[in-house]
Parts: sequence; structure tokens; C-alpha cells
Amino acid sequence: MGCTGYAKGAHTVHMSALGLPSYHLHAAYAGDWQLSPTETQQAKFLTWHFGGENRGDDYAAILTLAGKYSAVHCVATFNVGSGGAHARYYHRANEQVQVGVEFEANTRLQDTTFSFGYRLTLPQANMVFRGLVDSNWCVGAVLERKMPPLPVTLALGAFLNNWRNRFHCGFSITVG
Repeated sequence: MGCTGYAKGAHTVHMSALGLPSYHLHAAYAGDWQLSPTETQQAKFLTWHFGGENRGDDYAAILTLAGKYSAVHCVATFNVGSGGAHARYYHRANEQVQVGVEFEANTRLQDTTFSFGYRLTLPQANMVFRGLVDSNWCVGAVLERKMPPLPVTLALGAFLNNWRNRFHCGFSITVG
């Protein structure tokens, strides 16, 4: 297992007669991680970020931790802080099928949401289907079709929010 990359850190002290003093710490790592010498596809830990901030007389600390992992067919990101947590995972199964999931927890709003989405590409028909569903019972779908030989794309979409009893549908024509 090999690891290449770089790490950096920074400290910032802010003092002003107009506002409260503050201290900020930032540490980050970016680089590659290879599981074995024979592995041909490298996975990348693109970013690890840790930050902390201390503001004013009350010494309230703001801490965040973020990261991103990328491989040939997938990307995962996360962010955790005093305001909540957010994580995403995207996977490309093949040239035609892609799926993704997302989790978000907001401590200020006391709300948590989980979403699942997909993309299905049909190159022979010049069509793309996209869909999503989340834990708030929102469901949506979009169908896009390119209209060769013209530089025109037609899109039809529909979204249903069961909690709010709302339904939206529409279409678009994109030239170019």
C-alpha cells in the first residue's frame, strides 16, 4: 500500500479594534492512495480538511471535517461540522447506468434527509432518464431526448411532493 501527496496547515489570528478577536486553524491533505504495486487504477483521497475557529470572549469553537474520495467509477464526499453532516456517494455502474445517494442532517433546523437518484442513458435512442426519491416523499423524473440532426434537446419533467400535496410538471427545449 502506497501513499503520495502533501499536507499543509495554517494558523490565522485576527485582531481588530472594530470586532472580536478570532483564531482559525486549517489543516489539509491531498494525494493518492494505491492499495498494491500491481493495481492499475489508483484511488485518490483528494482532500481531507480539518478546521477550527475560536471567536470572541465566549470561546465558542466552530469545528469542521471534510473529505473527498475518488476512484475510476465512484466519488464519495463528506462534511461534518457544528451545523450538521452531509455525505454523498456516486457510482457509475457502466456507460449507461449511474446511481447516487445523499444524506444530510441539519442540526440547526433539526432535519434529516436521505435521497436516492439514478441516471439511465440510452445512446441508441438519444435519450436520458433521470429520477430521484427522498425521505420527505418527494419523487421526480426527467426525460431528455436529443433531436438529431437538429441541435435541439427536448426535456419533460415531473415532480411530486406528497407532504405538501404539490405536483409540478413541465417541458423545456434547449437549442445548442
